[in-house]
Amino acid sequence: MNTLTAAELMLVGLRRLTDDVTKCAPTLSDDTNDIIAETSIVSLNGSVSYRGYCIEELAEHSTFLETASLLLRGELPDQESLADFRATITELSESDQVLTGWLQDVPVNADGMEVLRTGISMLAHFDPGRDDCNASETLLATQRLLAVVPLLISSRVRLQRGIDPPVSDPELGYAANLFQMLTGRAPSALQERAFDVLLMVQAGDCPAGPVLAGRMVSSHCCDVYSAVIAAVNSVARAGADRQTASLLKRIGRSARSDRPDRLVCDVLMHHRGLPGFRRANDQRPDVRVGVLTRFCRRLAAEAGMHALETAALQFERAARNEADHVPDLDWPALRLLHYCGVPAELYSPVLCMARIPAWAGHAIEQSRCAVAIGGRLRYVGPDRRRFVPISLRS
Repeated sequence: MNTLTAAELMLVGLRRLTDDVTKCAPTLSDDTNDIIAETSIVSLNGSVSYRGYCIEELAEHSTFLETASLLLRGELPDQESLADFRATITELSESDQVLTGWLQDVPVNADGMEVLRTGISMLAHFDPGRDDCNASETLLATQRLLAVVPLLISSRVRLQRGIDPPVSDPELGYAANLFQMLTGRAPSALQERAFDVLLMVQAGDCPAGPVLAGRMVSSHCCDVYSAVIAAVNSVARAGADRQTASLLKRIGRSARSDRPDRLVCDVLMHHRGLPGFRRANDQRPDVRVGVLTRFCRRLAAEAGMHALETAALQFERAARNEADHVPDLDWPALRLLHYCGVPAELYSPVLCMARIPAWAGHAIEQSRCAVAIGGRLRYVGPDRRRFVPISLRS
């Protein structure tokens, strides 16, 4: 008769615990009664597609700016349209002096996501068309965000370290320019393409919470800045990227000393689930995870971090075999940023920046609906009470 080790017994208990958590946790139903809006922007039903184009084709043949234009306008741009789209972003990136001056006064210990949120709000003050919520003004505002947010997040971390803010290089492609501003060095050909694909893949990674937050704001005739701020704030509150980054760091420290199954067991003991992972639940694997994982392997080899990538993949296999968890998109995305040398405190802001085109696309789509998203409040406070003068209150 076979006997179970203490670790195996613990994993059995943890499986049961996570099963119970999953059963009790709120889920999104397929029932049409739960649908509060219709969208033609991103589909996650079975395969992943943006405006009808599958993400594998976009990742292989497109660029982030081309995909951003697709998400915003609904169609792939021709060469002239894409050139105009990029030229506008380049021109708008030259208007960053006000934000740079403000960043110098931000407390050093301020959270990066909070700085991003406040910076976007401040940027809105300098947009003369911010109160006009039509599609053309929203498109221009989104281009302004794509131009200035990279400068905002890269300047923030450089000023924290006593380094001058970066200068945008109009001669570089969007991904290469962003990479250089974030890391202080020019990317290799592999790093540039990996970064471009990362931004494309993340552009449509729109969890329900941030999307609904932004759409609810847009449904009340607010500008796109307000919608993006609502989405950013929703992501910041969740904090999933930070937990995943902490897990990756721990895997790197314990790669030679801990068995992956034991590490999975220990993480489950201290978290409700595995950061960067989700319960399999017989769902189809996310093809975007595979796209980024292939880049992770090559980038890790180029950066001399093969041991970390091997440990991360071993942990991934143990998570599936021992706890029935599969990776979320954040799992390879944060590894890719790490192998590219992007500072850890910029992981969440970079991923949020990539999602701005889809968030703005949702704002445009929602603004065309006649009905605002909302509902009534149900009062659960005390019944009517008698007023007592302050002199008689004890």
